[in-house]
Amino acid sequence: MKDRGPEAAPTGVRRDRVGAVETAPGRDPLQPALEDFRQRRWPEVVRALAPVIDGCRDLDTIRIFALSLAELGRSAEAIDLLLQAVALHPQSAVARVNLASALRRGGQHERAEQELRDAMALDPQLAAAPFNLGNLLKSQARLGEARVPLERAIALAPAQVDARVALGEVLKALGEVPAAVAQFRAAIAVRPQCGAAWWGIANLKTVPLTSDDLAQLDALWSGTLDPRDRETLGFARASAHAAHSDAEHAWQVLLEANAVVAANRPFDVDAYRRELMRAAQGLAALPPAAVPTQAVFIVGLPRSGSTLVEQMLSAHPKLAAAGELPDLPNLVAQRRREFGPHWRDAMTQQDWAQLGSEYLGRTQRWRTAGQALVDKLPDNFRRIDVILRMLPGARVIDCRRDARDCALSCLQQYFAHGNAYSFRLDAFAAYHRGYRELMAQARDAAPARVLGIDYERLVRQPATILHELLDFLALPFDTACLHPERVRREVRTASAAQVVEPLDQRGIGRWRRFERAFAGWDEQGFPSGALT
Repeated sequence: MKDRGPEAAPTGVRRDRVGAVETAPGRDPLQPALEDFRQRRWPEVVRALAPVIDGCRDLDTIRIFALSLAELGRSAEAIDLLLQAVALHPQSAVARVNLASALRRGGQHERAEQELRDAMALDPQLAAAPFNLGNLLKSQARLGEARVPLERAIALAPAQVDARVALGEVLKALGEVPAAVAQFRAAIAVRPQCGAAWWGIANLKTVPLTSDDLAQLDALWSGTLDPRDRETLGFARASAHAAHSDAEHAWQVLLEANAVVAANRPFDVDAYRRELMRAAQGLAALPPAAVPTQAVFIVGLPRSGSTLVEQMLSAHPKLAAAGELPDLPNLVAQRRREFGPHWRDAMTQQDWAQLGSEYLGRTQRWRTAGQALVDKLPDNFRRIDVILRMLPGARVIDCRRDARDCALSCLQQYFAHGNAYSFRLDAFAAYHRGYRELMAQARDAAPARVLGIDYERLVRQPATILHELLDFLALPFDTACLHPERVRREVRTASAAQVVEPLDQRGIGRWRRFERAFAGWDEQGFPSGALT
């Protein structure tokens, strides 16, 4: 039941036309276009239907043409067509679901939400409407709200595994681990090759896959799989082998899983270096530091302890932890679209202040009066100069971890989007080196505003590090921060199930099981950090 699922792209076409499309006798372009749509051949769909779309009043033709445009990145055109479809067929809940999908792709989330709620009112039995509403709310980190429509979608269509996987992810973030596992297992019972469900269990980190699971995963891996299932199932299989196989075999299975994703997601190291260079240049034009207020940014590499730091800080009454917010990268992307890659050079002091104001306005709902926001998006380190220039009162916590443990943990983690560097060890080395160098420059440029925290010291000496952290933020010490496992909040990262456990040192030195793979590395990374 994805946006292009059964209700959004019907396998059979209802011929309740209002003004049929005129075509050559015996030839209906919609039928071959439907097959192209099912096979995700978007350009073919557009080519087939473009000659008949002007003046078309047939709902199905407009829908699959518009959705194909959206898949090709032409959201504005898709929205216009689907608005026409809704005007022609105002009682069609399906048309509104499709319009909401296009609006969401175009960044118009509020309008998309309203269209989905309207669709639910028009057709209470259409499972696609609550499913897409739940996914939309989930993407906005409104997890408590997302639960209800996802449960409704499952009640309407119990065999739809996508809704069960989405609900499982929401329940995991809400701390309801057994309920999350039940949803993932239910999805697997319906569709055994559902990689997302298998990975949902493996990604809990606290609920190991069994030897029976491993046997089933190996059998599935040797068969024919959808490409997306192969990616996620491969990482679940690697997790199972890590728990039940010897180190050499487990490492080979892990590399095999990563190779599948790396083949489709290359890492552009030159573009990354150019990006860091522009950020480093921006560090030379920082405004004077202001009193710590407004926002705290937690940055670093994934799997470096950033979620643990956020969970600890979330216990402080003066801090509001919001998780991994998309607002800053979205604002930067907007500026880049307007002014190009060198957009920083076009910004005046007033423009920087405006950018900071926009960021605070977009994130206001996360905090109450007297609280500072905690934004924990690790790769915001790539925007470190932007943070320090737009918010003089902001503080940045740089979470660091032994590079070998961090690299291993990233290799074991399936990232659904981005993070292309994480699927190759040499790419990780290059990425890590760039991160270390940029953050060292940031600490030199703004020592009072950027603090480095080592994961190893944090779990070994939590009280000492917590004192340093709160002093850095000019906040009083609070012992509640030493018990992150007692905090009940939404956690939307791979560490969601782990941070509700007491502090421990199990994450230190995990790389030693695969010591030969890290020859030449130390805690700072691989010296060259270059791709070969």
